[in-house]
Amino acid sequence: MATSEYRLYRGRGGLANVDFSTPAGTAGADAAEVTLEGSALAPLARYTYVLRPARTGAAGQWLETPDFSCVLEIETDAAGHAIAGRPRGLGSIWAQARAAGLWAWWQYQTPYGASKPAGFAVYSGPASDAVTMLQLWQPYAGDGLCCAAIDLPPGTHWLAVTVCGEDSAESFSSPPSGPYVITNAAAGQLTVLLEETK
Repeated sequence: MATSEYRLYRGRGGLANVDFSTPAGTAGADAAEVTLEGSALAPLARYTYVLRPARTGAAGQWLETPDFSCVLEIETDAAGHAIAGRPRGLGSIWAQARAAGLWAWWQYQTPYGASKPAGFAVYSGPASDAVTMLQLWQPYAGDGLCCAAIDLPPGTHWLAVTVCGEDSAESFSSPPSGPYVITNAAAGQLTVLLEETK
């Protein structure tokens, strides 16, 4: 029997957080869109939406497939508005202190089917929860290993990097890397590897 309707489910976070007990919306089998009423989104959050086909069975009971017709992830900005086209975060970043600042490296691979980013933004801050000062914007030059020299004054610094899309959408920041203590003779300072961010 053909599909009678589609049921839309959602959850805050990844696929494991989707609430399949109550649909967030429904649409007919030939519908091209689903409108959700009263579904405000929290700021700076990620949501996963899942569409499942359903049909009427014997005695008028609804049968719903456990398969997904499609899965969609969206992220919101500080105002709680959905951000379209946000790039995926960096695969890794590490840094080495030098006399006048830091050398920073990161590895980036454009996800299959995704657009190439416009570039990368490197931020610094005096603490792991205050990495907000833009220090460098580096244009995208291809997948693989990237390197940049960042001029910073003596002191304690933390670093983070984001991926910037062509439409100015910015990925979530990599986890803060540090602390890096920069002196006039900063050779041999700590090197930190950041694992992939989702």
